[in-house]
Amino acid sequence: MSSVLRLFRKTLLQVNMDFTHPSLIALSKELRILHEMPISSKEERDNWYLAAQSLQDRIRKDWTDIEASLPHELYHYFSDADIRATDEGYRRYLEELLRDLLFLE
Repeated sequence: MSSVLRLFRKTLLQVNMDFTHPSLIALSKELRILHEMPISSKEERDNWYLAAQSLQDRIRKDWTDIEASLPHELYHYFSDADIRATDEGYRRYLEELLRDLLFLE
């Protein structure tokens, strides 16, 4: 197990969110687009971070109705692409924590 994963290890999210809420559905679609962006190279991560910042800005501007209910780990996801690119365990850990948001259908 990676040292980063040991630092952040905890149980899966127990967040009460209404996954039928239109704002949450829209956020999930945007997260999937972000999630599909490559992060292997520095240039790819730079582009990913720009897109992640844009999505965070949109959350604060357009989705204030759900912002307070979003899990804290989402913000780790936004800021830790460099770690996820090199630490497979941490990447899987965050994806598992956020699976409901990332893969909302």
